[in-house]
Amino acid sequence: MPTLVVDSGDLFFSSIVAPDHLKKQWRLQAEFILEKLNQMSCDGIGIGENDFALGKETLLELQKKAVFPFINANIVDAKSGIPLFTPLVIKKMGKLKVGIFGIIDATLTLPEGG
Repeated sequence: MPTLVVDSGDLFFSSIVAPDHLKKQWRLQAEFILEKLNQMSCDGIGIGENDFALGKETLLELQKKAVFPFINANIVDAKSGIPLFTPLVIKKMGKLKVGIFGIIDATLTLPEGG
């Protein structure tokens, strides 16, 4: 039977801003989670506001190491307007096609210009 492995967002961090004394630990934890999701053949993760706790650049670095898509339809680069993440994924599950997408509150201000 086909299995879909996804996460809805806010996976990597427990709040939107990392305390200074925990930044190194949070980075190591995020890399560990990412490694395990890669091993599990994850189909994709939604991106939420807490995923920006260590800044946009850290999240984009994590995305480069992933063998699955980071999914969000409405987070765009502030300068170019280009989406930072995969807007949607369509997975074939047996005879079905399943759409996976993520959105974030458009009024939310992300840290570090995320």
